[in-house]
Amino acid sequence: MTPPPRLPFIVVALALTTACPSFRAPDEGSTLPFMNTPPRWARYDGPALPAPRRYPSVTAIPGGAILFGGLGSGGPLDEAWRWDGAAWQALVGGASPSARSAHAAVWTGAALCVWGGEAHRAVLGDGACWS
Repeated sequence: MTPPPRLPFIVVALALTTACPSFRAPDEGSTLPFMNTPPRWARYDGPALPAPRRYPSVTAIPGGAILFGGLGSGGPLDEAWRWDGAAWQALVGGASPSARSAHAAVWTGAALCVWGGEAHRAVLGDGACWS
């Protein structure tokens, strides 16, 4: 069996790099800092931690992330937690979405909107936004 010809791949790569005006070689104008040491995981044993769960949403927001819902040991959860880069904080408020897991969540720029998912083997067709 003969290996496939490499010439078509080289021609396509060359055509793409010359046709794309924003293409730069890795050393030209890179804004990413060079990492001298690899990043490391740091264990968090803070004063407040969300309960263990499966299938929550974790949504990036300015200054951190919000964890919502999921399936806990007692069933679906309706609680939300905010991570600010240093600690977890439970979010409280009125009209939160009902307990659910495997749902969709998005940050709109002003609110966290949660939609769908499931609870107690039922598919949910509702949601809410938190701001």
